[in-house]
Parts: sequence; C-alpha cells; structure tokens
Amino acid sequence: MNLFRRPSLPLLALFWSSVLGSAAVHAYEPPAGAPTAQIRLTAARAFNTNMIIGHAPECRPTKVYRFALLGVANLFGGHPTLDMPLKPAVPPAQIYEATVEADRTLVVLATASSSLLPVAGLLDKCKVETHFHARAGGRYEANYTIENNDRCTLQISELLPDSEGGWRRAEVATLPKPPAACDAAPEPPR
Repeated sequence: MNLFRRPSLPLLALFWSSVLGSAAVHAYEPPAGAPTAQIRLTAARAFNTNMIIGHAPECRPTKVYRFALLGVANLFGGHPTLDMPLKPAVPPAQIYEATVEADRTLVVLATASSSLLPVAGLLDKCKVETHFHARAGGRYEANYTIENNDRCTLQISELLPDSEGGWRRAEVATLPKPPAACDAAPEPPR
C-alpha cells in the first residue's frame, strides 16, 4: 500500500472548499457598542503570508480577531475592503482590511510560508510579532516585509489626515512583548 499517493482531485476540491468556506463563516465582528479601529494587513512580497491579529490580555489566552491569508491563497476568494486611505503599492491579494475592537493592546503575528497550505510551523520562513495600543477611531497599517529570505519586519503605522486634506503615515510606538512569567501564571478566577 502506497501511503504517499497524491490525493484525488475531488478530495483536494473538498479540502479547499472547506478551508475557504470556513474563513467566510467565522468572520469576527467587534462586540456591539465597543470602540473600534480599522487595520490593514499588507505583505510586501507575494509569499503566502499568514497574519493573525488579536487581543493580548494579561495572563490569559489571546483572543484572535482575524486570520488572514495573503498572497496566492488570497486569490481564491476576495474579501471586502474598508476603502482605507493611502493604498499600498502591492496587489490586492497581498492586502486584508478589517475592523477590530480598540482601546486595548493588540498583537499582530506574521509568518511567510513556502507552502500554499497554512501548515503552522512546518514550512515557515520568517516569523515576527508586534504589540501596539489601538485607539478608538484609529486607522492602522501593519506592513510585513522579508529581506534576504531570513530577516523579516512588521511595521505598524497610523494613517492620519494631513494639513492639505490628504493622508500621511505615522510610525506607531510598539510595546514590549508581555513577560514570559505571565505564561506560567495561574488562570484568574472567573
């Protein structure tokens, strides 16, 4: 029995339809009445980039807001944009815009994969994590870049109106990663 046969086309089609369908079904929406901010996730190169944005609470599991596949995987199903200003000079498949809960610390994680499938950790090229405070009404851009296939950066900018009626990018101060001791802390009582 050959365990390494290529899967049949119907099985591949079923797998991809479930992956793409699940992304559409479980779209995050901020709680009603909560302060919100907009964020644009971009990948400067056409790698298959996985980006996650979430809330990093103190000593509790991270609440994931969005999981975005940028690059080739994003060509299969479009996603709505928020018509944020200052469109980056990258193809639409490398952009993902979302509304998230604001007035809290957010974490953005990004990794490039050498595979079309988002296989966590197996084929990752470069991982980076950034924390920042998102204020209500803010418009942010998280730009993931890879240099020389081994060094990556994730820059957070805020999109601000300028004095001439246009827009400008302003670098956002990032916050330190929560202490590792927090990982070993007991879960707070509920």
